[in-house]
Amino acid sequence: MAWLEPFLLGRPGNEFSFEVNPDAMSIDEQPVAVLQRNLSGDLKKSVLNTSSPIIRINSSFLSIAQRNQFASLAGISDTFLSFQTRDDWGVISERNMVTDTTHVTIQDTSATKLSTALVAGGFTGIITINSVGVVPNVVSGPLFGGGGFGDGGFSGPDYFSGGSYDDATRVVTLGTSLPVGTTFVYVSYTYTGWLVNMERLSHSFAGGYVDRFTYDFQLTGV
Repeated sequence: MAWLEPFLLGRPGNEFSFEVNPDAMSIDEQPVAVLQRNLSGDLKKSVLNTSSPIIRINSSFLSIAQRNQFASLAGISDTFLSFQTRDDWGVISERNMVTDTTHVTIQDTSATKLSTALVAGGFTGIITINSVGVVPNVVSGPLFGGGGFGDGGFSGPDYFSGGSYDDATRVVTLGTSLPVGTTFVYVSYTYTGWLVNMERLSHSFAGGYVDRFTYDFQLTGV
């Protein structure tokens, strides 16, 4: 499990590849939510998308060929873009209401949107369901300094083993039926990237008459 080499960016299933040091990338994880106060003054939050990251990449090594690729991607207007960087980005213990004893729908995020777009185009999805349980799969321990907080440890039965995932509907079919009366489950899965919009591409000449550019671009999860 590691960084993808190279990174992928482009139309879903037909991405360009490009080399960049991971330390040139920053990711702001954020939900899309509406915050407002009710008549009692209590703050209320309605979450529309639980994960829509803002990604920024800047570097001083961009060839003219790469510059032309990025500029072409910035001009794509018929689809959002696929951006893939790691094979082990993960969601741990996402709480979801069950449909019935064998089905649950995971939340709609920029990652699930990419998987849906890839499968719709005849390509392989990027969502891998790891476990579904009636208790959160978080190991006890300190948040920092080791100890295993959120490291994927699982307690209790895993109801997903032998099941499947439908990218078009985000429905998880369980391998083992849930106990009757179960209302919520906790789903953990991994993914490789997000469906994004390229907000901007800023670049400047860095080598005089030598074909080298510095660049800075921003991607926002859809």
